Amino acid sequence: MCGIAGFLSVSKNFFPDLHLTKIQNMMNILNHRGPDAKNYKIDNLNFFGLAHTRLSIQDPSQHGNQPMESFSKRYTIVFNGEIYNHFDIRQTLETNYSAKIRWRGTSDTETLVNAFELLGMDGLLKIIKGMFSFAIWDNFKSEMYLARDSMGEKPLFYGIINNEFAFSSEIIAMPKFFSNLNISTNALASFMSLMYIPNPSSIYQNIFKLEPGHYLKINNKNNIINIEKHKWFYLENLKDKTNDIHNYDNNSLLNKFDEIFTNAIESQLISDVPLGTFLSGGIDSSIITSIISKKLSKKISSYTIGFEEKIFDESIYAKKIANYLGTDHNELIINEKIALNEVPSILSNNDEPFADSSIIPTKILSKFTSENIKVALSGDGGDELFGGYNRYVLIGKISKLFFNIPSSLKNMIIKIIMTVPSTGYDMINNNVNKFLNLKKFEHIGDKIYKVGRKLLNSKNLDELYINLLIEWDEDDNLFLKNNYSIKKDYLNEFNLIKTTDNIYNMSLFDAKTYLPDDILCKVDRSTMTYGLESRAPFLDLNVVKFAFNLPSKFKVNKNKNKIFLRQYLEKYLPNKYIDRPKMGFGIPINNWLKGPLREFTYDMLSSEKIKNSNHINFNVVNKILDEHFNKNRNWGFKIWAILTFQAWISK
Repeated sequence: MCGIAGFLSVSKNFFPDLHLTKIQNMMNILNHRGPDAKNYKIDNLNFFGLAHTRLSIQDPSQHGNQPMESFSKRYTIVFNGEIYNHFDIRQTLETNYSAKIRWRGTSDTETLVNAFELLGMDGLLKIIKGMFSFAIWDNFKSEMYLARDSMGEKPLFYGIINNEFAFSSEIIAMPKFFSNLNISTNALASFMSLMYIPNPSSIYQNIFKLEPGHYLKINNKNNIINIEKHKWFYLENLKDKTNDIHNYDNNSLLNKFDEIFTNAIESQLISDVPLGTFLSGGIDSSIITSIISKKLSKKISSYTIGFEEKIFDESIYAKKIANYLGTDHNELIINEKIALNEVPSILSNNDEPFADSSIIPTKILSKFTSENIKVALSGDGGDELFGGYNRYVLIGKISKLFFNIPSSLKNMIIKIIMTVPSTGYDMINNNVNKFLNLKKFEHIGDKIYKVGRKLLNSKNLDELYINLLIEWDEDDNLFLKNNYSIKKDYLNEFNLIKTTDNIYNMSLFDAKTYLPDDILCKVDRSTMTYGLESRAPFLDLNVVKFAFNLPSKFKVNKNKNKIFLRQYLEKYLPNKYIDRPKMGFGIPINNWLKGPLREFTYDMLSSEKIKNSNHINFNVVNKILDEHFNKNRNWGFKIWAILTFQAWISK
């Protein structure tokens, strides 16, 4: 894991002293991603520069430092990530090209750059297994190549402005090269809708995220920057129409998955530094920790954080599982004060606006974990691949209730339901729960209103699914200058991958959008802030392929989700640790906004600051603040999105 950055300019725009300062500034601001070593290369004849900050995981010696040249010195690489099968690749290269290569060390970076020289980009991408973003300069052809891994685990931003090209692991380095970057109003609108910015957009105009499974080829021939984009990986192609997996019985499927997933985990245990697992107590992280401890018989360290607010605390489950498995368990219980102290810095230090509030506990966990180890395996990807989200169950229920009747009748029923004030549903819910001693659902009225509004705006099941992903709707009139809606683009993309299997459709779409742009983005930003590498065995392509060919009846059925993984975990853990509702990694955002963050919220969302940002309609903001704080409406997520943007733009 590392930070990478670089540029390619043209003769008329290149100034040696200025560009030297720029590449140094880009490198220095990425120091948190790689605190173990840093270096750069600048070429005043070819007008390019490369920079690298290193987190030493494999071959911590100086032989692993970057920028690194290939054996012939034709190619120079800067690389962020891990190649899990790099020793197998080395063996293949040594068998076929032993006369050419003289290895200097044992790092996967050296394997990568030499494999690129001998196999080319297309040949390399066919054989590497891992997570990566890298840039390679060809000294012979004067060309630069950028590539990103298939699932989008490692980030890569790039841009071309005024006939200069630059790239970086994080967008915070781009203003160190380009001056006077302007906010993209379309990206801002997408952010408010989704709580994250979807690829290939970024918060800035002319700055983009390289999409997962893509690579670029860039040159400066004829004094003009030229870019070619290539897509080398198609997630939907993992669906194998000739696969006989449908003929497997349940036990055979479980055994087949056990073999595939164990191999994935074992390959990701490669490390020359201390390694552990994030253990939340949920299904995904419990499976990973169980396999390492029980099947592979390795003593492993596990890490979790808990909350004093019991409704958000999973640490008790993690501790029980850790005790059962015999891990070296590390637990940090935080209170509201500790978490709140992190909020202002987390909001202002985001490299671009990001409103998934679970980044707060994720960053706290990452900081705690990084005090002892450098690598942590996580359960990311399990929900998208194996039907873990509650919306997968909800969509099925709603489709049977509302989309098998005429739309006019559907709309009439929903409007009748919504004539009851949201506070009325809350009162009914409180009284029923009190009388029957059932679990209390917070803000049930607002949830009914939200789903009802989404249903009214949905002509079919596809549109409902996309609407459920959106927080701020296009008719909320939030923006002063822009009416762009991500909904149309998402619907078009969803229809391109659509099959007759609704669970597969939603799972694939989430894996292409929400997973890389929210979940993996959150984990990368959180862990790399503290020089910690996170690895995700569920995103091994053999595991992903198995999941996308597993019949959906094994994932979601009636009121239960993630059925297959629950059954699989029974191989390693007693059922009492498994059979409980999904909690997620949330924080009490609504209570915080109404309580300890109230003053901070009103300050950041004041009339002066909103109007100074010149993007948001203050009247709309003022209205939801009034309803949230004075009329018991639950607009926490909407407010959090605006708060996140205002904190970012005010820094």
